[in-house]
Amino acid sequence: LEELQICSNDYTKISSDYGFQHESLKRLYISNNNITEWQSICRLGRLFSRLETLIASDNPLESFRSDEDVNICFSHLHTLSVDKVEISEWDDIVALTKLPRLNAVRIQLTPLLKPYQKDERFFLLLGYMKNITKLNGSVITANERETSERRFIRYYSQRDDKPQRYYELTEKHGNLKPLVDIKIRAPYLINVRLVYNQITHDKEIDVRQTVQQFKKYLHETFKIPLTRLRVFYVDDVAFNMGVCGPEELKYPQRLLHTYNIHDGDQFHIDLKPDPPKPQYSNRTVDTTRHNKKSTDSNSTNSSTSSDDDKTNLSVEISPFSLDSLQKLAEEETINNNNINQTSIELDNLYPSTDKNVQIKMNDEDDDLLLAAAAAAACNNLMDVNTSEKCFPGRCERKEVVVIGNGPSAIVLSYILSGHIPYWNGCPVSNDYLNMKLEQYVKNSSLLEQVRNLEFLSNGLEGRSRNPVSLLIDNLIHPDADLGARLQSKIKWRHDPSSSIDHICLGRGGIGGIWNQLTSKHLQTVSMADWMELPNYPFITFRQHLRMHRCRLSTNNEQIITDDENSKRATYDEIRSYYIHYVKRNRLINYFRNGCEVTSIERVCIDSSYYDDLTEEIRTPEALWEIRGFEEQTKNLFIIHAKYIVLATGISQEITRPLGIIGEQVSQSFTYTNLHDIEEIIVNKKRLRKNSKPLLVIGCGLTAIDVILLCQQYSIPILHVFRRAIDDHELVLNQLPANIYPEFERIKELIKQSSTITTSTSSDWFYQCCAQSEVISITEDGTVNIRNLRTQIIKDYNISCVVRLTGNEVKIPFLRSLTTKKCPGININPYTYECIDFENIYALGALAGDKLIRFLQGGALACAASLFKKYRQASSINRLSFNVSSRTRTVQIID
Repeated sequence: LEELQICSNDYTKISSDYGFQHESLKRLYISNNNITEWQSICRLGRLFSRLETLIASDNPLESFRSDEDVNICFSHLHTLSVDKVEISEWDDIVALTKLPRLNAVRIQLTPLLKPYQKDERFFLLLGYMKNITKLNGSVITANERETSERRFIRYYSQRDDKPQRYYELTEKHGNLKPLVDIKIRAPYLINVRLVYNQITHDKEIDVRQTVQQFKKYLHETFKIPLTRLRVFYVDDVAFNMGVCGPEELKYPQRLLHTYNIHDGDQFHIDLKPDPPKPQYSNRTVDTTRHNKKSTDSNSTNSSTSSDDDKTNLSVEISPFSLDSLQKLAEEETINNNNINQTSIELDNLYPSTDKNVQIKMNDEDDDLLLAAAAAAACNNLMDVNTSEKCFPGRCERKEVVVIGNGPSAIVLSYILSGHIPYWNGCPVSNDYLNMKLEQYVKNSSLLEQVRNLEFLSNGLEGRSRNPVSLLIDNLIHPDADLGARLQSKIKWRHDPSSSIDHICLGRGGIGGIWNQLTSKHLQTVSMADWMELPNYPFITFRQHLRMHRCRLSTNNEQIITDDENSKRATYDEIRSYYIHYVKRNRLINYFRNGCEVTSIERVCIDSSYYDDLTEEIRTPEALWEIRGFEEQTKNLFIIHAKYIVLATGISQEITRPLGIIGEQVSQSFTYTNLHDIEEIIVNKKRLRKNSKPLLVIGCGLTAIDVILLCQQYSIPILHVFRRAIDDHELVLNQLPANIYPEFERIKELIKQSSTITTSTSSDWFYQCCAQSEVISITEDGTVNIRNLRTQIIKDYNISCVVRLTGNEVKIPFLRSLTTKKCPGININPYTYECIDFENIYALGALAGDKLIRFLQGGALACAASLFKKYRQASSINRLSFNVSSRTRTVQIID
């Protein structure tokens, strides 16, 4: 027996009268019990003398101190989880440092750490625990260790209660002066005063929200109808000085912080005047060519006509707006100064009417107001489809538009087409996560956990900054960072009735950037199973591919390559996998490839209407208008959607400029991505073995791929990067040699090139310039390179330049929506909705998930939010895609 799980058994203590020792047990789980004394935990250490991993989370342990000799109790313990305990003193953390082999600790939810911020907890724990190499699931780098120890010194330098560890660290780093905390960014939580009906309310508001969101908040707070709400901002200082008066908040999409709001400023809430209630019904407007007034005071106004002249005309009109009524009423008042009759030409109002009918009515009859409203409504009907007339047959409506056709878009489309994820009930290694899954997710789908995603993902650590991505990765790739290849804990069920109408617009073919990467030799950095999409293992795809190759083979020989058994996949395999995935899951109808999106704008295509039930004028919710063109035919298209999902990735064509002399004149022979280099080497044959060296700037993964490609075709290389060869941040120093042998060969080549001027084999030339920078490039292909250590400048002749200095986040079709110069996108980490744009979501690299294995978490969080909004809209019967308009009927008798 090597592993024992005795969680949730209500243990309160461990007795000391057990007369045995079990030396084979290595992992013990005793979470969710009621053990309060560390003495009991130490007794477990005596019973299991070779224990290596102890999970004792969710126990009310009050201390980690005891009289037991920890060198005997836990002589082999290297991993300890004590999350959700009741310790309150740092001396207990010091007690853990006495465990001789302890190097991995998980501890978060405790009274001791509660008063501190997240970064403070990190450096304090690292400062106290000098032998820890892994904290809360994250591997501690040398830089993090040094930074934390320095912050530890500065933290305690101003305090009287200095621990012993402080003096040990000052001997190592010296006495460091405290840093000055300077906050350049303006605060986003502002204390303001809300004034309504001469009653003040002091509130704290978030100035990152829009005016529209702020008005919704006021609507919920003061119960004021949105259509009658007016808000005025008063700068307290400027108003008291008489510099400026109140400013009305008119623009719905303007952000509050643009008003330069400070603490103490005021917002005055006012009501618009009550609109006149329209008098409408299915009434008959009696008109006649010869209207007579009775001279008898007891007679009533009436209209007469012969039966031969009478014609009934039923006109369907859309609901009219208050502005139309007021405007036409003013025109009626002006006309009454000259004549007592009003004529309305129906041909101008409703083109489908063949006959001109004049409506004449009494001045005192309010039916004129109704007829005027009918006229305005008819005009509104003509204006609704204006954009559709501009592009006949090209304007369509969708609930969701996904911009992109790469892995993120494919996963989201898979979920929106009715594939629902569920937890299959199998436990994961994180016992705390297991408890939360049992409590909240056991009998419901993951899409129904919108409110619980924050709680479920709390405390998870990993290679993504997005908590939901970490949560789903723990379920799909359990213990992947530990080298395990376990089965997914998620099962999928297809429910077509749960699908949402959507379309994916993307440049090129399915797969996004992967559609352009066709190399059969270059391999992905991630493991092959980390590149797979929901419910279709990559190993299954490889089996299908092998069977297909066998069928195509002329003889019956078995076709098996090394790539099919490799832990990693080639670029061509990934490209084929994504294309096959879309076809296999019948998603092809949801993808429209070869489309370039040029602009996104907020539009309102419907008119305001009067709500009978609430007796208010309703304004339909605005939609997003997506404009673009098809790459091959150049045909324009317009799509109206309620929600937009940005899944475009980060363009490899837009890399950070070097800012050097000659950068503009060298654009003709400068490239920024692997696909272009592969094109000029493999297809166009512009670079050959005897060509001048290809200048590669950068030392990231793409730069290494370019070098591997050039090595395959014997293209000479001049390699320049700023970091030192032994720098830990260099990506080559972070990859294990047994999994990445080709990267290890390049690493050895770089080291050899640093000791000699060039590295020249029988068929390949390679020269490395580490810790160097390019200072200029001439039009004839001469480059000046400066060594950052010696400051020596050398000249080289080159054929082309590959600038791989990192990509810039730019979304050109969003420029019309914002004037912000900051290229980043701020998202809600639990819904992936953009904070600055309502009903716009961002996935993949735009949201910070640059590894394929983390994309599924973002797509699931986005889909969960979309499903929630979609169901809420359906329940109140306010779907924006109801083509049939509200109608009123007016009978006009001629």
